[in-house]
Amino acid sequence: MFQAEEIYLTKAAQREFYEYNLTLTKVLECLNHGVDSGEKRKEGITEKCIIHKKRILKIVVAESWDYSLKKIVWRVVHIGLVRGKLKI
Repeated sequence: MFQAEEIYLTKAAQREFYEYNLTLTKVLECLNHGVDSGEKRKEGITEKCIIHKKRILKIVVAESWDYSLKKIVWRVVHIGLVRGKLKI
């Protein structure tokens, strides 16, 4: 299970974050309690899904080294809101 206390957004993810009018609480909820999307990703990259306003909210995070903090952090690299059914 993915457990994140802190997350950081890339510039692209930040634009998508504001476009979909999300809150960081919703992003953390999706990451901590969401369902794996089932799509294959590289090692260190995770995609989680949750139902949000009759759509599927997909969030892709990657493990990344932060040079200023000098530690490994989780960065949100993509946020998508798609139509369809969530496969559980």
